[in-house]
Amino acid sequence: MTDDERIQRLFDVETINSLVNDRYQERAQNAIKLWKLYTLCLWIEESDVTISGRA
Repeated sequence: MTDDERIQRLFDVETINSLVNDRYQERAQNAIKLWKLYTLCLWIEESDVTISGRA
């Protein structure tokens, strides 16, 4: 690979996107799972307050 090819590859958007996706896809999935768990916990807390308020 020549220097020109390396430079072109460094600034190739598709290459950058694929590298970023490979690197962070697993982290993104974990972040989504944590967010869903967090919102579920908030929903349970709110429901618990509502249920105990009615009782």
